[in-house]
This record gives sequence, C-alpha cells and structure tokens, in this order.
Amino acid sequence: MKKPELVIVNNDLDGAGCYVLYTWVAENKPILYEVTQKTAGEKIRQFFDKNSFSDFSKITILGVDVSGLEEVIDSGNVFIISAHKAFLENEHNFKLAKVIAKEDGSSTRLTFSLFKKGFKYKPTEQQKLLVVLIDDAVSRNYSLQLSKDMETLFWNKTSYSRVLDFHEKYNKGFFGFDKYQKNQLVFLNKKCENVIRNLQLFTTKLPIKDKIYNFIATFADCCITEISDELFESYNADVIAIVNTEANRVYFRRNKVCEMKLDKLAKKLCNGDGYKYAASGEITEKFLNFTKLLKPYIVN
Repeated sequence: MKKPELVIVNNDLDGAGCYVLYTWVAENKPILYEVTQKTAGEKIRQFFDKNSFSDFSKITILGVDVSGLEEVIDSGNVFIISAHKAFLENEHNFKLAKVIAKEDGSSTRLTFSLFKKGFKYKPTEQQKLLVVLIDDAVSRNYSLQLSKDMETLFWNKTSYSRVLDFHEKYNKGFFGFDKYQKNQLVFLNKKCENVIRNLQLFTTKLPIKDKIYNFIATFADCCITEISDELFESYNADVIAIVNTEANRVYFRRNKVCEMKLDKLAKKLCNGDGYKYAASGEITEKFLNFTKLLKPYIVN
C-alpha cells in the first residue's frame, strides 16, 4: 500500500491557496494538517510526537515559518516552501530537508512558480486568476476589488476548516462569486461601515531613525482590512494598530509608501511576526507601555 502524502499549511488565505495549488499537482489527495503561525511550533512538535516521518511518502510544508524546528522536521522526505522573511534568515539550518525560501509577496505565488512545471495540463485562466487574487490580498496590494472581497469572505467563514472549505469552492480556479457570497458581501460591507462610524481613534507621532510616522490605533474585532483602508485614506495614517481585546491580538498595517518594517515592530512590541507590510502579535506588557504614548484623535 502506497504511503500517503502530508501537507502542512497555515490556516489563512495564503495557506489555503498553497493547499489548493498542491492538489493541482498531487496524484492523490494528501492528508492536510492546519496550523497557525502562532501555534505552528507546538502543533508540529505534537504531531510528530504521535506520528513518524516514515508514515508518509512525502511531507510538504507550505507558507509556514518553521524556524526553530530543525531538530523536529529536518528529514529527507520533507519539502519546505515559504515566503516568510524570518524563515529566509534560518533556512540554512536545515541539512536534510529540501528548502525553497524567497521573499515573494505570498507563498501561494512562490508555490505556483515552482509547481507550474508539474501540472499535468496547462493552468487555466481561472486557476491563474485565483493565484493572482490570493497574492494581491496576501501582499496587501488590493489592486483588485475581487481580492479584497475574497479575503473578506475567507475570514468571515465559520467552519471546522477554512482551508478545506476554500479548496471545495476554488479547486478548479476562480469563476466568480455565487449569489450567496454576493449577498454575504453586502451584509459584511454594511457591518463594516457601522463599525467604522463608531471607531475610537488614538494617535501619536512615532520617530524611528530619521523619519516620523503618523501612527493611529483603534479597537475592533472584525473588518481589519476595511478599517485599515479608512484610516489610510481619510486620516493620512502611515502605520496603524488595530487591537482586538477579545482575541488578545494586535494587527499592524502600513500604507503603500511607508517603509517601516512591521514584522520587526510586531516582534519588538507584541512577540509577533508577519511580513514587513502586515504583521500581528499578542497584547503584551511592552505594547501596553507603548500605548501610553497615544492620545485621543481630535477631528479638526
């Protein structure tokens, strides 16, 4: 009996995109194991405490920063693809696993560029469009409204596995949103408009090296992208922090011309990680001390 393949991905839009791409080239449906970047280390260790590398013909890890797990997953049948900058600095620590790491917007785009030669047939326009939309959203470019809408629908999906749901919907590519999704977008947009109208804003001027950044913070438990857009467009923010007290999380975003590296900011203030243009972390004592710099935003 042929051993199964194992795929490990993040439970986010980029991870879902990577999993869909993998199924386009895999001969058989792989076993899926989902993690979050926050819990990746713990969950992967737990998984391999109970399972052996020899149980699988191949283990592919897509879009997950597995820095610090070398002693756990450095095996000859492990293949790692990641666009995480933090992982680029640690890929040399793997001696047996095959590693491809490149800062490339999204791990979905990187995976597609590597896998496209393995397609049994030429990728369809709908498949290529799906990759474009995911990459546009994950890299926070949002040059297409469809990208933003896809991300909104993904994060507002309540199910056991967002990744499997995404695969079920888009395993043949993107053919547009159905009537239910369009109605859901109308509802979610109205919800976000109401959230934005009632935001409490706080601000400070943040000097870093030779630059001063307009920093704005607020509280919210949803509509992260929509709030970000509003604060950038209407309040001239350079960097924003959205605090979700219920989830104990802080989400950092920057505008398109800002050069502040948010992955470093999240790591310093919130024990977090992410990309240079978008990152997140926990509400820590350091972050709470930082908030003492913030003053209520006064609308002129």
